[in-house]
Amino acid sequence: MGRTQQGNNNAYCQDNEITWFDWASADTALKDFTKNLIALRRAHPVFRRRRFLTGVDATQLQWFTPAGTPMDGGNWADPGARAIAIYLDGSDAPDRAEDGTLLVDDDFLVLVNSWWEPLDFALPDTRPQARWRVEIDSYDLASPPGTREDERKPGDTVTAGPRSVVVLRSGHPG
Repeated sequence: MGRTQQGNNNAYCQDNEITWFDWASADTALKDFTKNLIALRRAHPVFRRRRFLTGVDATQLQWFTPAGTPMDGGNWADPGARAIAIYLDGSDAPDRAEDGTLLVDDDFLVLVNSWWEPLDFALPDTRPQARWRVEIDSYDLASPPGTREDERKPGDTVTAGPRSVVVLRSGHPG
């Protein structure tokens, strides 16, 4: 319920405010945010792939720098790198449901900022006519999913707050 235990990772021997639950002060914003995350995962099969993407399947994931350029060997080896964008294509070799139908989904772009300051991400050119809307922003737990007026296109920027994750969605064409 959002208890920090004041950083104590082994509070089992404590019988004081560090481990006591204050149910009247439960973090309802965190609970609602978590419910939204669970609902997003349940609604989108691209987050529930039944196979680990290795070899040829790994090409279904695309990795980008905050500048919107594809990651290369130098980017991967950079010890100062603190951010990455991951593109999940919802229609590229989708899994099949138990009845055999294809689990085609929307596309998602996940912006991960482990930097201690806000960081602007340039949206990469992933698919022609892609239009992105923010679905989840872990820095602003109360932010509602984006509206049509909030759509962004490749080249636009999205700011990810310090040490946060932003999930953007682009509807599947057709």
